[in-house]
Amino acid sequence: MEKNRSQTEQRLINAVEELIIEKGFEKLGIRAVAEKAGVDKTLIYR
Repeated sequence: MEKNRSQTEQRLINAVEELIIEKGFEKLGIRAVAEKAGVDKTLIYR
């Protein structure tokens, strides 16, 4: 389980980095991060 969590965290971090590069920090949103990382947005809130 810990491995999956680490992988998911890394996917989220990568998604945030890519979105900031693509669109800028001001346009960063939870839904976009979740979609880019391939996770449900409610996961981010947990």
